[in-house]
Amino acid sequence: MRVLMWMVNFWPNIGGVEVHATKFLPALQNRGYHFLVIASQSDPELPDQDIFKGIPVHRFPFHMANNNLTDLMKIRKDIAQLKISFRPDLIHRNGVGVGDFFNLTTANAYPYTILVTLRGHWQKELDGLVAQTLRAANWVVGCSQAILEKGLALEPRIRTHSSTILNAFEEPALPPSPLSV
Repeated sequence: MRVLMWMVNFWPNIGGVEVHATKFLPALQNRGYHFLVIASQSDPELPDQDIFKGIPVHRFPFHMANNNLTDLMKIRKDIAQLKISFRPDLIHRNGVGVGDFFNLTTANAYPYTILVTLRGHWQKELDGLVAQTLRAANWVVGCSQAILEKGLALEPRIRTHSSTILNAFEEPALPPSPLSV
């Protein structure tokens, strides 16, 4: 299976989702899944293209492009080309934000299934874009019931194709022992 993992941020950025992805993606890759990561270019020092444990990573300046039509069109063209060349079976939109514009406007580049995972909060001014993303999704997951409810408030029609999957913790290397009192 070919999965285009579209994240707000990715390695070397450090956060809960980023750390989880750096463990999860290589583990699935070892089971035969193929990944390509698209993420925001949050640090101009990071390269636009990179490789993480054999997984191609493409970073785009989504937030910087909103004032320049030429930049918007270039990002849109580059993402459409990535979709065509990678041929994903699934696009996992892990988090929502400005990047949704580029996924939605390149939806016809290559046919795929889209999974949207809602986590954290998004800017209120993005509600319309997030609602469109939710409408386009084949399935929507909330990492908590509260965040899924926020998505349902924007787009009630996702109720039939949504669920909550709580974030998981790794089992500790040593089993817990009673505290001495």
